[in-house]
Amino acid sequence: MLKRIFDILFSLVVLLLFSLLLIIISLIIFLYDGGPVFYKAPRVGKNGRVFKMYKFRTMVVDADKKGPSSTTNNDSRITPVGKFLRKTKLDEIPQFINVLKGEMSVVGPRPDLKCFTDMFTEEEKIILSVKPGITDYASLWNSNEAKLLEGST
Repeated sequence: MLKRIFDILFSLVVLLLFSLLLIIISLIIFLYDGGPVFYKAPRVGKNGRVFKMYKFRTMVVDADKKGPSSTTNNDSRITPVGKFLRKTKLDEIPQFINVLKGEMSVVGPRPDLKCFTDMFTEEEKIILSVKPGITDYASLWNSNEAKLLEGST
């Protein structure tokens, strides 16, 4: 119960403090190509429930239909605005909406795609017993996944 109260209060403070910036980012994304401001990424949450994780859209419209789900920093589908948002992690701020909705927590394991959680072993499925989070140890340790992916190709 205390963690949920923290999640709600912390999320409200973040969204209020960044509200003007969120509006500006939304306008810039919309004015760039007229597409949707948010990308609603389907992710697996607590108890295997699929939810839509909000992020600022950093790629061209329908990018998920034009290439793989993982991207590198030089992916041609990333918009110029998106490059900045990804570099500064500002694209992640809308996830505080998911926290307010109770789908995520501020701290917890990062939510994954269903195609990956479907491959979990019984032992790995224990991660689905808690709410996913905006940040976790792996996110801090591995803060630039795109750079790592570039090295593996």
